[in-house]
Amino acid sequence: MKYTLPADQAALRTMTDKAIKSAQTMRNLVQQASIAILHHAFKCGDYTEANYLVEGLGHGVKRDSLVEFFVKFGGLKIDEDAQAFSGWQGKDYIKANFEDAKEQMWWDLKKANPFKGFDMEAELVKLMKRATKVNTDMEAMEEADKEKITMHVQEGTMRALMAFANFEAIIPVDGDATNDDTAVIEALKKQVG
Repeated sequence: MKYTLPADQAALRTMTDKAIKSAQTMRNLVQQASIAILHHAFKCGDYTEANYLVEGLGHGVKRDSLVEFFVKFGGLKIDEDAQAFSGWQGKDYIKANFEDAKEQMWWDLKKANPFKGFDMEAELVKLMKRATKVNTDMEAMEEADKEKITMHVQEGTMRALMAFANFEAIIPVDGDATNDDTAVIEALKKQVG
């Protein structure tokens, strides 16, 4: 790429204005092309131009937003392995969503994050590691930073967590606890009073 450096502030402002206008023009052209691609898919059953547009624009644009636009309004399906559109929900889907697509600018969409599940134990372990690190790091902290840390857990919060995790069911009966279990149980009992 060849760079042109402006001679003064006025030339810099002209260059900046041109870049802004170019970006706005690009977004509008992509919107026009996206609507035309949906129309073409509706008429011909061919959605492959959506792949061509996404790939052709590369990573310099909000690629996830453009992909989401085609998923939401064109009913296109994504092949995650190929990183391309590999199917669609048919022309009726586009017909039902076409007017909304014209009202929705592609760059305003955000990719929907699929639910990845929840592992309470993993989250608690992560929290305990973070709390342990903060507790260890406190010694070297400035007093002002130490004041931003609260390590105390309210009794109600601890009881709710214990009830949620069915804590009473895991308290060892008749001295079956290992040393590790006993230490954890005693520490938790101290926290809740």
